[in-house]
Amino acid sequence: LAAAIFVKSYSRVGSIVQRSVPEISWETYGSKVLPCAIGLALDIALSNLSLVHVTVSFYTMVKATAPIFALFFGLLMGLEEPDAKVFG
Repeated sequence: LAAAIFVKSYSRVGSIVQRSVPEISWETYGSKVLPCAIGLALDIALSNLSLVHVTVSFYTMVKATAPIFALFFGLLMGLEEPDAKVFG
C-alpha cells in the first residue's frame, strides 16, 4: 500500500515538474565521471581487501578518518579554500 501511494504521488509530482537531463559528451564523461567511478570502485575493493588483514575495530577507526584525508587532499589540490568555514 505504501509503495502504491509513493508511486502515485511521485508520478503526479513528476508530471508537474519537468526535468531536463543535460547531454554529457564523451570528453566530459571521460574527464569527470570516469575518474570518480574508478576512485569509488577502488575505495570499495581496497576496503573489502583490508578487512582480510586487519580487525574490524581498527578498520572502523581508520575509516572514520576519511573526512580528514578528504579535506587535506582537497586543500592540497586547490579544490578547497582554507578559511574558517572549512575548518569550522
